Formats: sequence, C-alpha cells, structure tokens
Amino acid sequence: MRHPTLLALIGLAALAPAPACDTYHPAPVPTLVGPSDNILPDTSAPIEIAFKPAVVASTLNLKIVRYDTDAEGNLYDEDADPATQLEVLFSTQPGAPDVGGTHTVSPDGASVSIKLDKEPPVGPRLAIVLEPGTESVDGSRVEQRKLVKFGYKFECGASGQGSSLPSGGYFFLIDLEAPIPGLQIQLYGLLKVDSKTGHFVGQFTNADRTPGLPGCAMDCGAKNVCRTKGVASPTCVMPSERPTSTDEFGDFYANDKLPVGFSFTVSGCADDRGGVTNFAIEPTDVKVTSPAVTVQKIKLSAQFKEVEPGVFRGQGSMASPQVLLGTIESGEGRGTLNARSLTEAEWPASGIPGPP
Repeated sequence: MRHPTLLALIGLAALAPAPACDTYHPAPVPTLVGPSDNILPDTSAPIEIAFKPAVVASTLNLKIVRYDTDAEGNLYDEDADPATQLEVLFSTQPGAPDVGGTHTVSPDGASVSIKLDKEPPVGPRLAIVLEPGTESVDGSRVEQRKLVKFGYKFECGASGQGSSLPSGGYFFLIDLEAPIPGLQIQLYGLLKVDSKTGHFVGQFTNADRTPGLPGCAMDCGAKNVCRTKGVASPTCVMPSERPTSTDEFGDFYANDKLPVGFSFTVSGCADDRGGVTNFAIEPTDVKVTSPAVTVQKIKLSAQFKEVEPGVFRGQGSMASPQVLLGTIESGEGRGTLNARSLTEAEWPASGIPGPP
C-alpha cells in the first residue's frame, strides 16, 4: 500500500502550475524593400529597409558599404590586414550625426529610409550592415553583424556614350551565393569594344587549371595540378582549387572543349562616367554539358577602373532568374564578380576564343 503522505505530495505536484517559459524575442532582422534579387533600378531613390521586429530609433547602428571581402569572406574591417579599409557610403550611430546621407525611421520603428549624399556605384555589390547594439521594441539586442547584400542595375541604352574600356582579354571570377553557395566559376573573356559607342561583342569561355605548368618542379600525378600563383611556392592542388584573386589567371587556360568546357557569346555595353566604366551584358543563356547546368538569362554587370597603366579591374554581380541542375529548377542564381583585363602578352599560350 502506498504511503498517504507520498500520495498527497504527488497530488500537490500535479496541481501546481508548470514553470512559466520566457517568451523569446528575436533580434531585429533587416530586409531591403524592393525587387526579390535586391538589384535596385534607381540610384537617386532613397534606400528603404524594413525591420522585423521593429527597432528602437535611438539605438540604430547601421552602415551601407561596398561589399569588399578577403579570401575568407571577411569584410575589410574584419580581416587581419591593416592595409585594407572598408569603403563606407553611409553610416548612422547612436548619439552621432549621419555620415554620407540622412536617415528617417518610421514612427513604429518598422522601417528606415536612407537618402545618400552621393550617387552610389552601379554594378558592384553593396551591403547593408546592421551593427551590434541595435535594439528591438521587444527589448532584444543585435549581438552579431547582420548583412543584406544588394546592388544597382545598369542596362544598355539605345545609344552608348563611348568607353575607354579596352578590347582584348579578361579574366573573371564569379563567386556564387545561390543556388550553390561557395561555388566559383572562372571565365576568360575576349571583348571587342567600340570606343565611340561603348557597345561590345564578346566570348566568355570556361577557364580550367592548366595540368602542366612551366616552372613546377614537382610531379602532381594524374589527379592533381600544379598551382604557381597565389602561393609562396608551387604546390599540388586539385583541379577544382579556387583562386583567391584574378591575378592568378596565369595558372588557367581557356577550355571550350565539350563535355567539361563551354563557351558563350555575349553583347553588351560599357559607359564611362565619373572616372569609372559601367559594364553590362545583355541577358543570355549558358549551357554546360558536364555537369549538366543551364543558367537562364544570365546578366553580368560591373564597374571597371584603370588602377594600373593598361590594366582595368572590375567588381560587380551576376544574376539569373532561373538555374537548372539537369532538368530540375533550382531557383534564381546570384553572386559577386571580380574581373581583370589582360594585356596580349598575358593571354594563355593556347589563346582565348573570340566571338563569331
């Protein structure tokens, strides 16, 4: 027989209220108001940002920056190199005046509107950076940076204004964010630019690591290749090893041979404005045989600048409304782009395919 005192304690425990659970209040999350691909059409319009949950206006700590990162994906004020600096287009901090523009927070704290003092760059990726310390109306607090990447659309007009972008070879690195984050595409490009109108035709070709490179004293076997650029001394790597800079073009050749190689023709425009060149290709489909991938209506846009005599460097973005892996629709494609022009002496020995 059970002890009556034990039974009473069990009964009281059953009647006692369960301990209350604390209500979880998430930290504010910013989203860009506009197109789903975060590519805005108008550089003169205010930048509209929504917050969920709403923010306390007096705690808002936010920047708009050029999205420049090191090889590990760190923003330039997060990396270990003191020589790199973050390019800030706008910032607002508690108790300090706005820099680079002005912002207005809605009465309910659910959105903010930012008007920049200077027209933002077209082509390169930008980022909204919500800094730690920003609080929500629920009392939660941002503990780690939150980023929203975006950019501005540059499209070819009916008549170009002319461009200093040179005809010739280029090396492109495209780092995907979707549908396969972390994947990198390397391309050689050969452009024929009309300097009077800025319109161009070009051919983009898959770039692969060269199996046998001059100056590589080691035998990397049948499965690996020798990497000579971007490292202190030559080393054996897998053919899929990603370069960290467009300056590593010397380890690559243009591969247009099926099934792994591919090449596609483009048309587009380059427009000189304010010491830089805006660059865009008209949407075109890209088909890869092995592995079977189709990128529909791919668009590449960038902003180039001559940073060394005869060498133009560009930063920008890649966008596609639909990427098919085989026959399976995998959603939109997007990523960041870095490019470098090549002098003819820097072309790979096998050459670069040109447009028909």
